[in-house]
Amino acid sequence: MYIREQVESRQIPGAVLLITKSNQEVYHQAFGHFQNKYGENQQIDRDTLFDIASLTKVVATTPAILFLHATKMLNVQEQVQTYIPEFRFPDVVIEHLLTHASGLPADLNRVDRHRNRDVIKEVLSTNLIYEPGKQVLYSDLGMILLGRIIERVTNQPLHIFIQQTILEPWELFQTKYLLTEEEKRKAAATERDKSSFLQGVVHDEKDVSARSSKRECRLVFHCF
Repeated sequence: MYIREQVESRQIPGAVLLITKSNQEVYHQAFGHFQNKYGENQQIDRDTLFDIASLTKVVATTPAILFLHATKMLNVQEQVQTYIPEFRFPDVVIEHLLTHASGLPADLNRVDRHRNRDVIKEVLSTNLIYEPGKQVLYSDLGMILLGRIIERVTNQPLHIFIQQTILEPWELFQTKYLLTEEEKRKAAATERDKSSFLQGVVHDEKDVSARSSKRECRLVFHCF
């Protein structure tokens, strides 16, 4: 099998493969291992949690904004300034953030993950690099602003609103933003940070990304 060969040839540390047919699970197998935060080999199993990183944009943030639009709690044609008055660009609407056409750059400057930073303040001080609606450029910054809009509209922390409104109704009970210590031990490590590996915490120092088991990734995408 291709995945087993990739693991054995050390092209990848491991993976979980899930195959369904007619909405029925026909194959579900885990392969390989990873080094945990202590530097020990840890076997991957079918319930290992994986950082889904930027898929958080389509699994959580975008559905949440569309839910608020559908329930008339906001309108995607409204200015971002309606909900974030300190945002300096009146021509940018919520839809621009959703479609990566706001004019914001792709990312902030990278800094040491252990350094304290005010990400929202940095985003709000960032200048546009093109006219809104005239170009598409994949941008983390727009999604960060959408998260802030969700919090201001719902008056709830982002992770709580997403959990209650998106993930729990879809029965994605192992898909979440913040892990308990026990759940962190089940999470696959993502990268080396100085002398150890990041395990159970996000690899991107700007954001808190959702984590999910492979089974629940399937359910989320099936919902779409």
